[in-house]
Amino acid sequence: MAEVKNIFTSDDLFTTLNKTRNSRKILKVFLFGSIRGGFYGFAFLFTLILMMKIFTFVVSSVSQLNVTIYDVLIAFYGFLISAFINILSMIKKIFNLSRNN
Repeated sequence: MAEVKNIFTSDDLFTTLNKTRNSRKILKVFLFGSIRGGFYGFAFLFTLILMMKIFTFVVSSVSQLNVTIYDVLIAFYGFLISAFINILSMIKKIFNLSRNN
């Protein structure tokens, strides 16, 4: 079965992780990789919410375009979900690397 490529992590993180056994370096790989994936999720969801609000503003008779803190909070859920998925995919990749060695 074909393996699905994770767009939120790059392969250079895994090559760095494979070359070293330094705990600080491993923590950096997990931290920066998950933050980067979470940021992509946040940006995607916030852009989607903003586009829907703009579309609603243009099409309907709404006189104000409001972006509230709740919209940012919903986009933050996208950050959490993407970061969690990213961490799980990195753990899976590490176990596959250790199994192959």
